[in-house]
Amino acid sequence: MRRTICLLIVLFGLFFSLQTFAQDEKDTPQKGEGIFAFLRRNEREGKDYYKEFLELNKRRLRGKEEVQFGVEYLLPPLREDTKSSKTTKKKAKGKEEDGEAEDSRPSKSSVSKSKSRSQKTSINEPLFGSALANVKVTSDRLRGACFYVVSGHGGPDPGAIGMRNGVELHEDEYAYDVILRLARLLMQEGAQVNIIIQDAEDGIR
Repeated sequence: MRRTICLLIVLFGLFFSLQTFAQDEKDTPQKGEGIFAFLRRNEREGKDYYKEFLELNKRRLRGKEEVQFGVEYLLPPLREDTKSSKTTKKKAKGKEEDGEAEDSRPSKSSVSKSKSRSQKTSINEPLFGSALANVKVTSDRLRGACFYVVSGHGGPDPGAIGMRNGVELHEDEYAYDVILRLARLLMQEGAQVNIIIQDAEDGIR
C-alpha cells in the first residue's frame, strides 16, 4: 500500500513539473515582430493562442496588444493538435533527407515559382512620386510585420512655423517628408506599411 502511495506521489510530482515547464516556456520577440508574427515563429498560430498569450502576459503588456523588443514573454502551452502536426512535419522532413520521399519533392522550378509569388520583389507607392514610386524589396527581415505611419500635421494644422535664412518653414512638410522616408525604408526590409493620412487631391495628409 505504501509503495502504491509513493508511486502515485512521484507520478503526480512528475506530471506537475512537466505542466509547469510547459507553461513557463518563454521567448523574446525579434525586431519588427507583432504578437501574431511572434507566435507564428513559435509555432502557435491562431486566435486561441493569441487570446491565451494576452491572458498569460497581462502584466507585461499593460493593457496594450503589442510586444516590445528585448522583453521576455510567456508562451501558451502547445496543444496536442499542434504537437502532432509538428511531429508529422518532422517525419516528412526526415524522410526527404533519407531519400525516401524523392517522388514527393517539388521540383526546383516549382519551388522558385512559389517563393517568388510569396515574396514581393518590388512595391509601387505613388505617394513617393514618379521617380521613387517603385520600391525594391532588398530584404525579408521585417516580413510579416505591419506598420502604420502618420506625419501628425497637415491641412489646417501646419504645426510649428519658423523662419530660416529668410525662408518660412512649416513643420508639417518636414514631418511628412520624414514618414515617407521611413515608410520607404520599412518597405525595403519587407514590411507592410500603411501611410494612413492622405489627401485625395495632392497626396499629402
